[in-house]
Amino acid sequence: MDVHGQPFCVSSALCRLCQFWFRDGESVTADLRDTKARNLVSFPFAQNGTHVDGHVTIHIACTKRGCWCQPGILCFHTSCYAFYSAKFGQTSHLLVDSMYSDYTPAFSLQRKRTAYILSLLERRTTSGALATLPPELRRLVARDLVREYAVVNLHHLVHTAPTVPNTVTIDLEQDVYASYVRIEGSTYVQSLHNKAPQGARLDCKHIHSPHPGQIVRKIFLEYDHLGIRGVHVCAPRSASQQTADNVWWVELRRQQGVRHILAVSDGLKVRGIMDGMEQDATDGSIRGPAWPEPATECKVIDLEGLKISTFPPRGLRMSHVEFNAPHVEGYFIAIFRRQVIKLQAHRQPASRHFYHDADIICKDLTWIYMPVDPGDSSLTAAEQRFWERYPVLGIPIPESMRLELHPQKYTLTK
Repeated sequence: MDVHGQPFCVSSALCRLCQFWFRDGESVTADLRDTKARNLVSFPFAQNGTHVDGHVTIHIACTKRGCWCQPGILCFHTSCYAFYSAKFGQTSHLLVDSMYSDYTPAFSLQRKRTAYILSLLERRTTSGALATLPPELRRLVARDLVREYAVVNLHHLVHTAPTVPNTVTIDLEQDVYASYVRIEGSTYVQSLHNKAPQGARLDCKHIHSPHPGQIVRKIFLEYDHLGIRGVHVCAPRSASQQTADNVWWVELRRQQGVRHILAVSDGLKVRGIMDGMEQDATDGSIRGPAWPEPATECKVIDLEGLKISTFPPRGLRMSHVEFNAPHVEGYFIAIFRRQVIKLQAHRQPASRHFYHDADIICKDLTWIYMPVDPGDSSLTAAEQRFWERYPVLGIPIPESMRLELHPQKYTLTK
């Protein structure tokens, strides 16, 4: 087959330099240097669209699940790529890999990052040549520099990082120390050690001191789309600790005891942590379902076979849904093609962040609202209906609707 006719997929809607979302119509540059196609291809971004440039076809799926052709390609804002190339030269894979997104972050995180960077830039414009400008003009200047600041900050962090990408084995039968790094106002685990690093480092904490004969059966990890935010041995957190925003919790568990863990670093921070007994631990991904809060004793059931999944798929992020809770007025279900993307209990008042985050995951969502009458309740939290050969999963069924369904067409799960 002619390699120039091979299709490529854009698997993420994030710029790999500034880590901000692409918007429809923005100019995007794809890096094809690792392929036999042309080095760079620029095109207007259009989610779920297709761009054809000569013999190169690029599918803009923007989800790993929707990325049906390989290989996936790196994409940047054209302005970010031009800015970085002019200031620092050719982009390095170390730089891009350090900010690789293991999952798609919530759109609300972009608002938080923008506000944080704006506050830094506005403070810096109060001195120097811009100090004489009115505050409104200084703010406009700061807004135009948000992406450039994110790119420069990333370059500085990566090229001043004290380590190189590696995988370290940590013995939980010894003391464990963690060093931390700040990235745009958020704290990440930079490295793990069994011995305290040389010198007195304020960013180094003693996170585990084993007792004689102690068996570690649980480890709780806080992580986001960039890396590990916290490591908690045996307990999710102490009473004095607070959960960071926009993080997910995953639990490493082994009844016989977890003796070793593997900490996978990208040079800037710890990307992933795995049970040392797993054969595929060195890839840096997170094993097991993740929750917005620490959760224990939670089992994932495969609806197709109605059995508990021993090894759930990687990358599952779970959400709590309040079925039959007081003041719930109904349920919103967001559907993309044949997949249920989001499920939300609706009440008054309710935050709008859920709907914004769902819309950014997939553009062409179909929203279904299922109201709940006073005194009504849902008997089925999930169902599986087979229409032709496609299953539809995860729709709550209120009791008052049961007579409208056809029992032979679906399987109930309690």
